[in-house]
Amino acid sequence: MINSLISGDQVFLLWGVVLSMVAFAMWAEETKWGRKASGTIIVILLGFLLSNTGIIPTSSPVYSHVWSTLVPLAIPLLLIKADIRHIVQESGPTLIAFLFGAVGSVLGAMVAFYFIPLPVLQAQLTSILTASYIGGSMNFAAVSTALEVTGEPIMVPTLAADNLVGISYLVILAWLPASLFFQKLYSHNNDAEKLAETKPVSLWGEFHLKDAVAAIAVSYFIVLASRYVEGLINIQGAAIMTMTLISIIIASLFGAQLKKLKGVFQLGMMIMYLFFGTIGASANLWVLFETAPILILFISTITLGHFIVIFTIGRLFNFTLPEVITASNACVLGPTTAAGLAASKGWNDLITPGILVGVFGYAIANFIGIALWGILG
Repeated sequence: MINSLISGDQVFLLWGVVLSMVAFAMWAEETKWGRKASGTIIVILLGFLLSNTGIIPTSSPVYSHVWSTLVPLAIPLLLIKADIRHIVQESGPTLIAFLFGAVGSVLGAMVAFYFIPLPVLQAQLTSILTASYIGGSMNFAAVSTALEVTGEPIMVPTLAADNLVGISYLVILAWLPASLFFQKLYSHNNDAEKLAETKPVSLWGEFHLKDAVAAIAVSYFIVLASRYVEGLINIQGAAIMTMTLISIIIASLFGAQLKKLKGVFQLGMMIMYLFFGTIGASANLWVLFETAPILILFISTITLGHFIVIFTIGRLFNFTLPEVITASNACVLGPTTAAGLAASKGWNDLITPGILVGVFGYAIANFIGIALWGILG
């Protein structure tokens, strides 16, 4: 193990480094090259490089604090606009396609679980990755925290493989509209495709401090109540499911008021960047090279199951190709990339549905992931 220049107990200095990593990734997300690489991968690589070159430690109270305290706080922040009624009303065919895509992710995960043995944590990683491929990074973090495996050595190569497969799949989705095979397969809706190019959607929007502080306060009490419930019923993962449920109820009851809040979702995303940066910092180089290939195969199987189901059902239901692509993007990669790809292709009427069904994925994926753990574990 490398003795790091900054030790794990130099908490104040280490916080400065970790926040600098996140700030750089957020800045990079706004550049042309950064959008291609994605801020998530950039912050993971920064943490990985700094720890494996001996600049920062592989373990610290700072990392533990992010995993145990900040990640749960991010869940209500990211679900602040998960108004279920609004999502159902506005999403239409995109939501239906998304639901079939979620079924495909579960089926792919079950095939991977039974036919592709992982070196450790087979049931836990299946549950975490299923949640990730129905919701996104928030669900990866939430279910990892719920199952208490965040600090396990295999989590970094899992994240690396997850992002590699995810980016590859995004490239495939961006290419599909130009595919002659898919043009013919979805020939009934070729007129729905637009060639106009528009500016990609920015992840980091307008920010109001008073909105952010109020949202953090509410999130704190949601997490507190959820942990109290978990203590009462003594079921692993109950806190994550409870805080998800409470957040959805609040978002649905007060949707009109919460829509006015600025920067709350972005604050949740910043915490996710902290999570990925500290996970990257806890990496072991040998474990990464040893386990990444089998993890890539495992995750690719989940993605293939999703792809087969959503594009087959999408054609049977006569959905348009842009609708299915947007739904698939939201399911596998989350709301921001779904909105960004829709905007870049000129599918302006699918930007909002892409965001809405992606947030819906955030809302349901924790339940599905933890329920799967209950079955497989």
